[in-house]
Amino acid sequence: MFDRNKLYVKIFLVVLVSFLLFLLKGITRTTDKTVENFYSRIGFEKAPDTNIVVINISQSDLESIGPWPIKRSYYALLIKELTKLDVKKIGLEVFLSSRLVTQSVYDRLLRNEIKKSGKVVLGSLAGKIIESNNKFYTDSLSYPTPKLLNEKFLTGHLNYIRNDDIEIPMIVDNRGELEESFSHRLFGNSIDKNSIPVNFFSSWKKFRHYSLIEFFNLVLNNDLQLKLFKDKIALIGISDPQIASTIETAFDDQLPGVALHAFALDNLSNHRWLKKDLFVPSIIIFILFLIGFVFIQSKLKSKKLFVYLIFFSAFLIIGFILFTFLNYTLAFSFF
Repeated sequence: MFDRNKLYVKIFLVVLVSFLLFLLKGITRTTDKTVENFYSRIGFEKAPDTNIVVINISQSDLESIGPWPIKRSYYALLIKELTKLDVKKIGLEVFLSSRLVTQSVYDRLLRNEIKKSGKVVLGSLAGKIIESNNKFYTDSLSYPTPKLLNEKFLTGHLNYIRNDDIEIPMIVDNRGELEESFSHRLFGNSIDKNSIPVNFFSSWKKFRHYSLIEFFNLVLNNDLQLKLFKDKIALIGISDPQIASTIETAFDDQLPGVALHAFALDNLSNHRWLKKDLFVPSIIIFILFLIGFVFIQSKLKSKKLFVYLIFFSAFLIIGFILFTFLNYTLAFSFF
C-alpha cells in the first residue's frame, strides 16, 4: 500500500511540475536555450554558404572615412564595383532615411548606380508587427530614399521578431501592401513558410567578409580575390557595435544586423532554419515517458543509478542529434 501511494505521489509531481512549466514560460525557454547553446558549443560550427559575402562597415572604417552616417557616394561606389565584378545580387542592409537632408546631394548618384546595376535590394522598415492566423501585419512601412525616387527599386523589410528565437516574417502586410523580408527578396525563390526562426550555427565571421576599406583596397590593387565575387550575393551593412544593433548567439556576443540577414539568407538557401515541428509533440512524449519511467523505477530492485544514467545519456544523445544535425528544437526543459 505504501509503495502504491509513493507511486501516485511521484506521478502527481510529474504532472504538477509539467503544469508549472506551462505557466512559467520564461523559465522553460531559458532552460531550452541553455541546452541548445550547450549543444551548439560542444558540437561543431557548420560552414556558412560560400555564395554569400559580407562587406561590413567597421569601427576602423568609420575612423578612416568619417562619422556615421557615411556619405552615400560610398554606397554608390560599392554598388558600381560589385556590379562590375558580376555579383548575382547586392543587398544594402543599411536603411537610407529620407530625413537626412545632408545626404540628398548624393541621392541622385546612388539612384543612378542602383538603376544601372539592376541587382540591388534595399532595406525597408516595418512598424509594429503582429501575427494573426499565421500571417503578419504591420501598422506602417518606411521605404529608403532611393525607393522614393524610383518605385521600381526592390526592397525587403529588415524586421525580426524576438520570441523564443529570432524569427523573421517572410511577408508583412501593411493594409494590403505586401513586403517580403530582406533575406527572402535576396533569395528570390518562393518558400512555403510564413516565417523562419533563424539558425545561428557558427560565428558570423565564418562568412567570407571584408571591411569597407579592405574591399576598396582589393579594388585599388586589382587583387585576385575579386574573382571570388562572381555570381555571389553581397550584403553590405554596419558592424560597429556602437552604432549597429546587435544580438547575442551561442557563437557571438555581438552579432550585427547584416550578419543576421546573412544567416537568414543561408537558412533559406540551404533549408536549415530551426524547425519547431517536434516542439509540442516532444512535450507530450517527455511527460508520458517520465510517467512511464516512474512505473519502471518502482519495479527496479537494484542498479537504479545505472538505469538513470542510461536514460539521461540517451536523452542527451538523441536531443543532440535532432538539434545539431537536423535543426529540430525540442522542449528540453520538460525532460
